[in-house]
Amino acid sequence: MSAAGLKRAFLAVVPPEPVLDAIEALLDRPKSSHFVWTRRDQWHFTLQFYGRIADIGNLIEGIRAAAAAWDPFELAIEGGGAFPNPKNGRVFWLGVANPDPLIDLHATIAAATKTFIERRDRITLVPHLTLARLKRATDLTADVDVLAGASVGVPWTVTELLLLESETRRSGAVMPRAVKKPTIMTIRATAQEAVRVEYMMVRSVAAMEARSRPINIMPATLPSAPCMGQ
Repeated sequence: MSAAGLKRAFLAVVPPEPVLDAIEALLDRPKSSHFVWTRRDQWHFTLQFYGRIADIGNLIEGIRAAAAAWDPFELAIEGGGAFPNPKNGRVFWLGVANPDPLIDLHATIAAATKTFIERRDRITLVPHLTLARLKRATDLTADVDVLAGASVGVPWTVTELLLLESETRRSGAVMPRAVKKPTIMTIRATAQEAVRVEYMMVRSVAAMEARSRPINIMPATLPSAPCMGQ
C-alpha cells in the first residue's frame, strides 16, 4: 500500500490454517501446460473487488458500518465448480456448503460502498476459492463431479474480513510483499461490541487463530481425483 492508495483492492474472507491444510491435502497440482495453480497464500473468498482506491479511510468506514449489522457466521468448504461453466472451464474453484451468508454480506457491503465500485464490478456474488486458472477453455466436468458434495476441512466461524491489495502478473493476481498493511476488520461478536479496525502485515494472516478440530476430507467422496489438472 502506498501513499497514493491501493491499486487493486478487494475485500476477502481467508480460511483458517486447518482448512488451508485440508485444501493442500486435496490437491496434487500435477504439472500442466495450461493449468496455472494458485498458491496457499492466494486462497481466499472474495467478497467485493474495488480496484483502484485513493480514499482508503472512507472505504474502511463504509465497510465497518455495513459489517456492524452482522454477527459472526459459520462457513464450510464444500463442492466445486468452474467459470464460465464446467464444459468450458477457465477457472477451477472450491465452493461453500451454505453460500447465503456470504452472498447476503456481500450485498450489504456492496450497497454501503457502491461509490467505490466500478459498474463492471457490481455483480451477483458466487462464493468461490480459486484453485487454478486455465490458459485455454477445458472440459472440467469430471473434476467438478469429483468434488460434488465433498467437504474440505472443518466448518469455521467467520469473524474477520480482510481488505487486501493484489498485483496482476502473467500467472494471475498475487498479493505482493510490497503490501505493508492490509486492513483487518473484525465483525462484532455481539450486538453491543464495537467493530474494530486494525492493521497487520500480510504474513500475519497465517497466524490467525487455528481451530483445534481435526481436518476432515470425505474419503468416500474423493477416492482418487485422477483427472484433476489433466
